[in-house]
Amino acid sequence: MGWTTIIKSHWFPPTAQPKFNDRQRQDLQVPATLRLPAAHIAPCRSTSSLSLSPLPTSTLPLPIYVTVNKDDVARQQIESRITRQAGEIRALKQELTLLNQKYMKQGECLANSEHAKAVMESELEELSGRLFEQANDMVREARHDCHAMKQTIERLQTQLSLVQDQLNSEQAQLGELRARFEADPPPAVSVGEQDKDFTLDHHHIDQFQLFLTGLRTTALGEVHRLPLIKQCLAEDVEPCLGPLKAKLTLSKIVDCLVHQPCFIERCRRRGHGNAVSNSCFACARPIMFRFRLRENDKTWPIDRGCRDRLVAVCNFYMFVRNVHDNRYGSRSVESLFWEFIQTRLCMFWARSGVHMDKDLSCHLVLRNRAPCHQESQIE
Repeated sequence: MGWTTIIKSHWFPPTAQPKFNDRQRQDLQVPATLRLPAAHIAPCRSTSSLSLSPLPTSTLPLPIYVTVNKDDVARQQIESRITRQAGEIRALKQELTLLNQKYMKQGECLANSEHAKAVMESELEELSGRLFEQANDMVREARHDCHAMKQTIERLQTQLSLVQDQLNSEQAQLGELRARFEADPPPAVSVGEQDKDFTLDHHHIDQFQLFLTGLRTTALGEVHRLPLIKQCLAEDVEPCLGPLKAKLTLSKIVDCLVHQPCFIERCRRRGHGNAVSNSCFACARPIMFRFRLRENDKTWPIDRGCRDRLVAVCNFYMFVRNVHDNRYGSRSVESLFWEFIQTRLCMFWARSGVHMDKDLSCHLVLRNRAPCHQESQIE
């Protein structure tokens, strides 16, 4: 029996009326052939006339059968399905919106990453170019410095060999000078061919003895504080070096000569076109020599007279250095006094125009009247 009725009665409230399928409806419906006894059911034609039945409705409620259309059921199912799908669509739209936002953020991050990557690649390329340029410059500078250092080393080695040769020569000369100074004192000073005997004052000998003792215990830079050296500086050294003070200060010359002799060498006479280089810087006479206070100082052109002045002062300070270094230990006070007087006399003769001979001994000769340039041809 295929009935399409849903039971509605007072036993099932409207909000709790169940929905049944065909099989359940078959189990619940009453067959049409089933008839109740006439004594229990009063005749009626509609549900509204149940109140006229002899049986009270409150004691025996009867089920109400209502015919339901199949289209309504299908519509309800479709509406519920549409409602469910609409909710799913809304959820999917929301999820799609979130995914779209995430996609936009990821796109922005990717664009920023690509831009940063391009910037870094550009900077890396620029830095690599600069690095290679700096490396090439450094290599170029290193090669240049290496070449310059090699040339400097070669030049210094050449200079060192020359200095070593000069040192060996000076050491040999120093040995000869030491042997000469430690030997017996030279004979008495002679002017021309006349010899004169001198008598020494013992008071001056005693004063000279005190001078020797004080000189050995005084530093070379402080020797000008000694009374005798101060007297010699004022009476002999300053007048002897007077012409040289035109370009050089006296203190500079004396401070240098008290520690070491100056460098004097002969020079070849040059052409007549340069008047300054062919004349002495002190007295404007034709030059024969040139000198410098120290090895690396400027060279000054001088004539024979200025050269003798420098040699006399150098001999005086050489005697002072030898006494200070105690190189005259085996000599007597009288012999040292005679040599001291002799060095002072040499300064007097040099500024008076008397030339010393070539071996720098204390024998004196008168100035040669021949032109000075005849001797300047020798190196």
